[in-house]
Amino acid sequence: MAVSELPPGFVLDQPVDTGLPAGFVLDSPSMLVDAGKSVGAGLANSAAGTLGAAGDVRSLASAGVDALGGKFGISPDKIQAFKDLASRAASMTGPGAVLANAPTSQQIKATATDPIVSPDYQPQTAVGSVLKTGAEFLPAMAGGPEGLLSKFATRVAVPALTTEAAGALTKGTAAEPYARVAGALLGGVGASKVANSMTEARALKAATPALADVKSEATNAYDALTARNVATPLPQSALDNLASDITTTLNNKGIRPSNAASIHAAVDEIKMPATAGAADVVDLVAARQSIKELLGKHDTNKSGAFVALNKIEQAIEQNSPGTMKAIREADKNYAAAKAVESLDKRVAKADLRAAGEHSGMNVGNKIRQQVTTYLSSNEAKYLSAETKADLEKIVRGTASQNLVRHVANLLGGGGGLGMLAGGTAGYEAGGWPGALAGAAVGRGFKMANNRSVTRQAEQVGQNIRMRSPLGQQSPLSLPPMTNPLLGGLLPALLARPRQ
Repeated sequence: MAVSELPPGFVLDQPVDTGLPAGFVLDSPSMLVDAGKSVGAGLANSAAGTLGAAGDVRSLASAGVDALGGKFGISPDKIQAFKDLASRAASMTGPGAVLANAPTSQQIKATATDPIVSPDYQPQTAVGSVLKTGAEFLPAMAGGPEGLLSKFATRVAVPALTTEAAGALTKGTAAEPYARVAGALLGGVGASKVANSMTEARALKAATPALADVKSEATNAYDALTARNVATPLPQSALDNLASDITTTLNNKGIRPSNAASIHAAVDEIKMPATAGAADVVDLVAARQSIKELLGKHDTNKSGAFVALNKIEQAIEQNSPGTMKAIREADKNYAAAKAVESLDKRVAKADLRAAGEHSGMNVGNKIRQQVTTYLSSNEAKYLSAETKADLEKIVRGTASQNLVRHVANLLGGGGGLGMLAGGTAGYEAGGWPGALAGAAVGRGFKMANNRSVTRQAEQVGQNIRMRSPLGQQSPLSLPPMTNPLLGGLLPALLARPRQ
């Protein structure tokens, strides 16, 4: 007979085969009712736990002294005499007197008459357990400069989940109370650190100039310098004397036209201003830019270019003070813009190539390959050491990235035979659900690795822009941060065993 066919008023006063799972309770509350009662019980415990914190600390300290004394074989009467002496000494001060006479949370709960929801209510569902614990942790939101939402997430929600998880793992053992405290502590500290990291990342992103702005800053600076230096005339003799001086120095260093024709040709061009008979500082700036191109060569011309650039820059600064500083800043902004453009182009190429091959799930590896090519190209010669280090991290991967990548490959996250093998292993472990789970986990790890490498490349581009002169002008203003220690200690204190 099914339960639904029982007559009205029928009482189950003897075992009946209902066909329901063992342990099923017919009058178990709905999840909504259980949630409401759990929150109410948690709020009651929250109030009692906050008011009884001092008493609980005293009681726990007393229990600790008893346990320590017993471990060293000290008689109970001597332990009690020590505690009485300590209590009298503490009572001689204001805070000590409060601690010595403060009620415990259990004593406070015992004084409550006809509560709407009993503080001792035991949740019937996992959701109810988390809600009750979360309500008990609400006092942890007191203090701190961060917003209510941040404090709720880092001091209430996450610690409630982690302490319940720790309690579930150690349920019924002597370690459960301590595991709950540790779970709350680790959850609060971890959540606070994650929140701080996200807050800092958002602030850094807001302070980082856009690529278009960095490029525009360099272009505008070059235009302004050109306009300024066209109006700074030079006698033709200044160009002739400079070219002659550089040529003499090159020859004296053994950098001759026979082994460094390019640099000698570039130096000879210094004598020819853009506008005949109207030499100006812009001609020197143009000569500098032309000779800089020779720095990419791997022969004697490169050594000659360094010699020539030093003399040209001295001449520019001598005839137009402040120009070289402005040029160097413009160069750095331009180099940053070009570096980001090159990186973005390679990431886009990696994404396109991955999409056109096999499962389309190999973006992370393609980005690493493209960055490797970038580091080996002539373009990389002009990158700063910091940028090169950032790019090398993409190629090598972080410890967590490489672990995720290895697991994804092991479970066939990229599809093909690897996914078939992962699905087969899952099938052996748990049938068709296991097969689907094995394949899904592999694919999930692969997607996580791809996203991680993509975000890492985006972060490198952001770092390059932030290190540019324009980026250095942007003030980095960080909002109030969550204190990780405070974020963990408060929930841990509220998760303490109640006395």
